[in-house]
Amino acid sequence: MRVNILVYSNSKNADVLRIFLSQLQNFLILDSPQKPKVVVLYDKNSEGMIPQLTGVDLQFIQYQEDEGFSNNLLRARNYLDEYFIYMQDDFFLHADISCSQLAEYIETINNSQFQLYRLIPSGHGRSRAYWGYYRNSSRIAFRGGNYFLIDYLSKLPACMQSTVWETETFMKMHDQSQIQNLRDEWHVNYRNFFKMNRVKGLAARSPVMPYITVTAVKRGKWNFLDTYYADILINILKIHGVNPLDRGVFLTSRRISEPKSNFLKDIWRRFRYGL
Repeated sequence: MRVNILVYSNSKNADVLRIFLSQLQNFLILDSPQKPKVVVLYDKNSEGMIPQLTGVDLQFIQYQEDEGFSNNLLRARNYLDEYFIYMQDDFFLHADISCSQLAEYIETINNSQFQLYRLIPSGHGRSRAYWGYYRNSSRIAFRGGNYFLIDYLSKLPACMQSTVWETETFMKMHDQSQIQNLRDEWHVNYRNFFKMNRVKGLAARSPVMPYITVTAVKRGKWNFLDTYYADILINILKIHGVNPLDRGVFLTSRRISEPKSNFLKDIWRRFRYGL
């Protein structure tokens, strides 16, 4: 199976996209007979900053600032095969991953009842704000492996992390949900789509995609909040000759307005974000 990767970028991240593609070239092992297809949603400001990649079918779709997150993603509909891996320009790879491994991740949900496979354990926790939390476990065994279940009862059913998606489901979700901002992971439209269309997925019990899972950029600045990933990110920036102070460094702690209790936090998020 040919590996398809969709990379989301925007007008403020031309420098970030350059590093992402360089890291992809350095750590993606090309061990499959077919070239992987990498489709990049990019802004014209990125032109001239994009490195040449070898062994990869690299295609670009121009991002439109005024069209919103969902509509820009929909531009990629006809560029992708049946399944693809969603990535963002600040998901920097930091260790080797082979095309054959990625193809195996795609095969995990191919011809199954699941429409997505999240490659890190994120967003799978059951929301205590719903009675279903008390009836359904988030742990599931499937095809000889152990995973977390993703469905409409998950805290972040459409969490924007590295995920294998069935293309038709992903595009239908964005066509119907019409999300304007990448950060709107809590949007009620995502949960409604999962519920109405009975969408279900899997999440890995531990990260199987070696990228900076906390994202390299947070609120427009280099994300040094997590000690482990900060060391990795600092090294990547050094290799690419980037001074982190040029973009700025994010060191601020988490949202202070949320309750500390997990139960109260889920209730607060339900009312705050309309979930």
